Amino acid sequence: ITNGAIYALIALGFTFPYTSIGLVNLPHGYVFITGAVLSATLLSTAGVDESASFARNVPAMLVVLLIVMGACGLLSAVIEIVAYRPLSNAPRLSRLVTSIGILFILNNIIIIWTGSKPVALPDLLPRGDVFSVMGVAYTWDKLIVLLSMALVLASLYLVLEQTRLGTSIRAAIQDSVGAQLVGVNVARTVTLAFFLAGALAGAGGQLYALYFTNVSWDQALRLTLIAFTAVVLGGIESLVGAVIGAMIIGITESFVNGFEWYSPGSNWTESVVLSVLIILLVFRPQGLLGEEPQLG
Repeated sequence: ITNGAIYALIALGFTFPYTSIGLVNLPHGYVFITGAVLSATLLSTAGVDESASFARNVPAMLVVLLIVMGACGLLSAVIEIVAYRPLSNAPRLSRLVTSIGILFILNNIIIIWTGSKPVALPDLLPRGDVFSVMGVAYTWDKLIVLLSMALVLASLYLVLEQTRLGTSIRAAIQDSVGAQLVGVNVARTVTLAFFLAGALAGAGGQLYALYFTNVSWDQALRLTLIAFTAVVLGGIESLVGAVIGAMIIGITESFVNGFEWYSPGSNWTESVVLSVLIILLVFRPQGLLGEEPQLG
């Protein structure tokens, strides 16, 4: 469930761009890893002390969180303005190729930044047991990640449903032409949607760094594939579907990795996850909560 919560924050970032401009924003996973590396770097630079209590480190973590969310949001918005907006009337294949190019650029920047070495940070989350079910302990670090994800999703819901910005984003997603007719600046709204997706990636990146305490550039591709699988599994146009798909993948991973005699083992994790996706798509091509396309 904890892994699923982290995947959900990445998966939501795929849904926003797709519903806004019909594009799978492949560099989004690398924006996520950028947030994780930046979080680890800033927290290490700030000199947070793992021997101190969790409460004493919370202010520093919150400040870093705001910086990382802003930086990743700006990065995602710049990608939209520089790479995607000039191709708004181009074929989708052109934009897809552009997104692949941006992916490699970000990958190389992260490699140069980290020197191809993992970035480690102190173990700042408490690891004690919260409760135990059938001999399996659920620890504080997992609970904090899960509650943080729930808080981020609640904030996202409030932004989309209760603010003028959220109304503009939903209007532009549902009918861009109609939104323009009533005075919505669709281009600016799409940029804001990308910023929001990047901010979510930044929040997820910090949670990922705090939970695993070790971030490497080569994790980006795997996380991108898993999050995209979650989006397709849940329905690529559904925010709730993306979260459900991520949770299903997280639980499936735990089953494959955590049970001994009747699971195939961790080497088969990606194969099992993709097999679940293929089986579902055979019977429900639009995903769990996706809408069936209307012909005619």
